[in-house]
Amino acid sequence: MKKKNLLNFILIILILMIFVRLASGKPARVQVKLDGLVCTFCAYNLEKKLKRIESVEDLKILVNAGLAEFKIKEGKSIDVDEIKKAVKDGGFTPREMFVTLKGKIEEFGGRMNLIVGDDRFILKYNEILKEIITSEKAQDKIVTVTGLVQEERIKGHGIHPYVLEIRDFKVE
Repeated sequence: MKKKNLLNFILIILILMIFVRLASGKPARVQVKLDGLVCTFCAYNLEKKLKRIESVEDLKILVNAGLAEFKIKEGKSIDVDEIKKAVKDGGFTPREMFVTLKGKIEEFGGRMNLIVGDDRFILKYNEILKEIITSEKAQDKIVTVTGLVQEERIKGHGIHPYVLEIRDFKVE
């Protein structure tokens, strides 16, 4: 009897692990537009710098497009300052940074935030955010957003100076 209970318990744990993995979905994706990227030799130095960031995986340097694309490892955070520093140390100028994240939108501290695991991303108010907030389909649901990371000084917010301006979204 104990053996059967143990097997049932293990089966339930495995099913829950699979469910949690499916629910967590794809890892965050980051795309950084760069100035000065013109050759593959130059790209190699940038690749070395970005790979030193613990949270970076599946890195691709697209020389012709002037882009660095990568995913953030599961359970890790996006450190915008660290990414910008790595790009500069690699000899390039970081321009626009786009991220694709999956989370839940909630009000916190008088601002709308995208909650992704233990991380909070302050959202810049725009028509797309307004559409998400007012959409009954999106209420208390997981959403996948793609947005532009922007530097914005937020009064009374000492954690980081960045906001996410949503450019596109999908309700799960």
